Amino acid sequence: MQNFVNNGVLKEQFNGEYRLKRPLSIVIKAGVIDTLKEIYREDYENGGLLEARISGKGSLEIATIHVIANSAKNGYTYAPNGAIWNAVIDGIISRGNLPFALHTHPLKLGIESYDSKRALFYLKPSPSDKKIARAGITESLNLPEVLFTKDSRLQNGFGISFYTGHIFPASITAFSTGQIVATVGAALAAVGGRYGLALAGAGYFLYEFNRRAKYTYLGNGDMKITLTA
Repeated sequence: MQNFVNNGVLKEQFNGEYRLKRPLSIVIKAGVIDTLKEIYREDYENGGLLEARISGKGSLEIATIHVIANSAKNGYTYAPNGAIWNAVIDGIISRGNLPFALHTHPLKLGIESYDSKRALFYLKPSPSDKKIARAGITESLNLPEVLFTKDSRLQNGFGISFYTGHIFPASITAFSTGQIVATVGAALAAVGGRYGLALAGAGYFLYEFNRRAKYTYLGNGDMKITLTA
């Protein structure tokens, strides 16, 4: 992990836990995106592990995906074989790289209340997704997880979102922890007539908004995810 710390990608927390560090850029190569499109099913979740390597100071590149079959009988759960999953994680770490868990979200499950949602709904993690992500991928690595969906309503016909890992919001449409604190603080200050503090809270909310992850589809087919300082 020290190599990632030295390159400004990871920071060590208490109890030997490592998390991603700002500023950070993550490039997902076009070949990985192509593979995700190939394995995507509208009625069944698929997934695997993304392998990220250092590509520069504060930069990661994901050029490898390890597709791991879903053993779930229903279409709305991703449950890979545990032994295979752990072996792939161990292999990625042994090569000096970082593992990111990824699964897809289907568009059609034959459930009217699910199948008729707006496009961004399918890029939002479920409560169980978020619970799993908060636990971390290993005892020492607490990294965000990744969602993928293929939908003609989305720009470029697909969507990718990172969530949790204490660096991304819990959902692509959710407020960050800083935004929530700023909103509550500004509201309490306004009620108490402390308008200067209320304005400061509103300013911090906008600051946190501008720090949200930016997803940019590049001309060569890569996807770049950027987090500012």
